[in-house]
Amino acid sequence: MEFDDKQIREFREAFDYFDDHSEGFLETRHLKKYLAEMGYEASDLEVAQMKSKLDTSSKEKIDFDSFLTIAENILGGSNEGMEGELKNAFRMFDKEGSGSIGVEVLREIMLAVDPNMDKKELDQMIRETDSDGSGTVDFDEFLEFMM
Repeated sequence: MEFDDKQIREFREAFDYFDDHSEGFLETRHLKKYLAEMGYEASDLEVAQMKSKLDTSSKEKIDFDSFLTIAENILGGSNEGMEGELKNAFRMFDKEGSGSIGVEVLREIMLAVDPNMDKKELDQMIRETDSDGSGTVDFDEFLEFMM
């Protein structure tokens, strides 16, 4: 997985935020905390594997390139897993097996996930997703909507 310039800037901002002393390195002993702050709950085993793979100097520090590698590994794997989960969910809602679901079904799904979602915002998101105005959303549109 390759990141675009915007994503790299965002990871740089996160890295700089975690780099308390502006040394250009992060201490690996805090890696699990950093990942949690970025929304990824890593197991102790995952963290240990990341440390051993990227901290080859045994200085217990990683640079930005190593941090970016971790992000690539996490996001690359989670996107594939997420896509599989979304495909299964889509099939469940595509009761006729037509390869599409109605926008009303999509609206119900989103309101079930977040009952407090702003309805006007949701309508706008659905209009953008159903750009051809067909009243249905195929899997690719659904995937884009959910990601």
